[in-house]
Amino acid sequence: MPDFVWKAAQPDAKIIEGRLQAPSQAQAMQQLRAQGLTPLQLIESGSAAILGQNATMQGASTISPTGRFKASDITAADVLVMTSELSIMLKAGLSLDSALRVLIGMSAKPALVNLTQTLLDDVKGGSPLSRALGRHPQQFGDFYINMVRSGEASGQLSAVLERLVEHLDRLRALRESVISATIYPAILLGVAVLSVVAMLGFVVPQFESLFKDM
Repeated sequence: MPDFVWKAAQPDAKIIEGRLQAPSQAQAMQQLRAQGLTPLQLIESGSAAILGQNATMQGASTISPTGRFKASDITAADVLVMTSELSIMLKAGLSLDSALRVLIGMSAKPALVNLTQTLLDDVKGGSPLSRALGRHPQQFGDFYINMVRSGEASGQLSAVLERLVEHLDRLRALRESVISATIYPAILLGVAVLSVVAMLGFVVPQFESLFKDM
């Protein structure tokens, strides 16, 4: 099993290093994320040829971005994870374009790679992040974009992104609560509909034949 050397940021933006064993780079990255870490570098130990993975983590994704994606391909959970990791990397001292490159290298979802690549291209072209996000209103929304704009204006982008993570997490929890609260009434409604169908399909015809015999 390959041995990987890694560098990652903790939730408090402290950068730590270590080694781990995993069947593949993707699974090694999953192990780091499961520990609440944001991978910044992941290199297979003992292989000079794999040093190119460092460049991969800095921006050359293993998935070739096409710049195309459907709005439905990017979920609220994707935006939450992306915002959280971007906040941690900025807090750890990475520049915005470097953080976006790392995000591209970390992502295994083609649509998310393409979205992040378009953001990186806009930022490298001189656009502020808020304007780059504004080109994707279906994924981020006005509140998100305006919060990022305020963070840019105040120079506290990482702190604003951290507050956005809290906001998105509360929305996720609320959404799950609403779904959980509607499951029981939906079950009751389903049972009621089945009962009516059973009454009309089986019980009522029995009474009809009984009345005819009388």
